[in-house]
Amino acid sequence: MNKQTLDERQNDPDLDSLQKALQQLLEQISKRDQKIARITAENTVVLREFAEKERSMLSEREVSINRVQAQLMGKESQLAEVQARLSGKESQLAEVQARLSGKESQLAEVQAQLAEKESQLHEIVISKAWKIALLFRQIRVFLAPPRDRREWLLKRAANVILWPVRKIRRFPAQIRGLFKVERLQKFLLKSRNQVRPEIRLLNGVSRKVSIIIPNFNGKKYLGDCIDSLYRLDFPREEYEIIVVDNASSDGSGEFVSSTYPDVLLITAKRNLGFASGCNLGIKNSSAEYIILLNNDTVVETDWLTELVAVADNNNEVAIVGSKLLFKHNPNEIQNAASFLTDRGDGGDIGTHQPDEGQYDTTREVMAVCGASMLIKRTLIEEIGALDEDFFAYYEDMDLCYRTRLYGKKIIFAPKSVVYHVHAATSGEWSPFFTFLVLRNKLLIHLKNSRADFLLKVLFLYAGQIVYEGLIRGVNRKTHLKVLASFGMKIPKFLAKRLYIRFIVKRKSDGAALLRLARVKPRVAASSVKKVCVYNAYLPTMGGGENLTAHTIAYINRIFPSAAIDILCHETDAFDESKFVGKEFVQMLEGAFDLPVKNTTVRYENFNLNKKVLLAEFGA
Repeated sequence: MNKQTLDERQNDPDLDSLQKALQQLLEQISKRDQKIARITAENTVVLREFAEKERSMLSEREVSINRVQAQLMGKESQLAEVQARLSGKESQLAEVQARLSGKESQLAEVQAQLAEKESQLHEIVISKAWKIALLFRQIRVFLAPPRDRREWLLKRAANVILWPVRKIRRFPAQIRGLFKVERLQKFLLKSRNQVRPEIRLLNGVSRKVSIIIPNFNGKKYLGDCIDSLYRLDFPREEYEIIVVDNASSDGSGEFVSSTYPDVLLITAKRNLGFASGCNLGIKNSSAEYIILLNNDTVVETDWLTELVAVADNNNEVAIVGSKLLFKHNPNEIQNAASFLTDRGDGGDIGTHQPDEGQYDTTREVMAVCGASMLIKRTLIEEIGALDEDFFAYYEDMDLCYRTRLYGKKIIFAPKSVVYHVHAATSGEWSPFFTFLVLRNKLLIHLKNSRADFLLKVLFLYAGQIVYEGLIRGVNRKTHLKVLASFGMKIPKFLAKRLYIRFIVKRKSDGAALLRLARVKPRVAASSVKKVCVYNAYLPTMGGGENLTAHTIAYINRIFPSAAIDILCHETDAFDESKFVGKEFVQMLEGAFDLPVKNTTVRYENFNLNKKVLLAEFGA
């Protein structure tokens, strides 16, 4: 039955159709699966391509983002630079505004001074003294009118009257040459120093330099001053620092002893003044070179090296001075060496001028400022140190004057730079300062100067007393104190004058003062046709342009018709072909706003012999 049933099922037509339908369905499913596989493969390729495109686009976007970020950083750096430049310009603007404000205040001061001078001039014009002087002037013009024969006769009469005086003035020099007085002077000077030396030095020489700082209530300045000395590029074991405290009441001595234990502190029982304080330090020094330094100063690191280098270079050099700049304005000169004017006053070269290198030449001068002064020990042993009768002010000028009369050289060393407060202890033009300056000016000339120069200074001071004390009514008490103190010191200073003029003096007064001779009136300016200015270092442009321009402008004013030649010559350090400033004269005129006329730069290969020079240029 089972076999029959199976045969029947195999012969069933419905089953065959069902199998065929199933077969067709399987084929359709297979085709569908193939189609799905094909579509899936195609989609996979498309998706891969899309993914690749997305990745490349993403990479490009990242590159673009990085580039934009780099550009942004560049812009930020540019912005920071612009902001920094803007800040710099704002600071420059503030500086310019501050300078403008300073100039305006200076202008106001000048205007006030001008108004004061005008009022003083008005007082002079209406004063009795002016009317009397005007009367004498009218009498002189009536008796001897200018450019009249009577004026010539009056001058001839004056020359005849003054002829014996001139002869008497020349007599000591003639005697000196005839009897070899200098040898006698040396003997007397040596004998006096053996019997009664000007100053007795207590120690021998054990180091190169002793730096002496006198102090009176200057604690607020001492720290900066001594700290700058510790920064020197000079070997520390070769110099000592000595502070002389003149009985200060502000704790200066305690400050020095506690803060700087290696500084030698000498405490005086009373205020000895600058001169005696320095001398006390000199007595206790133990060096070959002694340097006086104010307590209100700050020095550069090479300050001492430059001073010692100049002193070591020449045995004839006895004193070396520094360039002083104002501490509150380091670009402004306080002193670039000192001198005595033809009125007898002490003067500071370059004072209140901007420091543009115009005085940066090592040169011989008449005097240097005692705020920073190197003195050789041998000079002190021969002619003494500071004169203690001056107390303060003009004591440095007195020592320099004496040194010049003794025949020794004083050198200004511009590379030795000091920043100075100036008159910090006494106050500039305080009553005490004024008294010392006026009295000591008279004392220095009573002690050192030629008789006619001394009389001129005394006469001018008498006129100052009349003008200030009687006409204007100012400084009356100060002038009375000056006259009283000066009168009391006359006997003592006359003895000093004899010692200086007859034992110490080796040089003529003109040579000692380094005074330029005036052009004689009989020489007409129009007769001078050529002026030659020798400056071997001019082409190197080493800071002398300002001084050169002012010199040429001054010569133009004195000799308007003269041609000016600036003479230069080739050296190992300078080759003419390398000098590019062919328009040098025009540059001077434009840079300094000065009338530089009739001027040329000439290069000469000449012998530096004076006679050859005079012969070559027809002098």
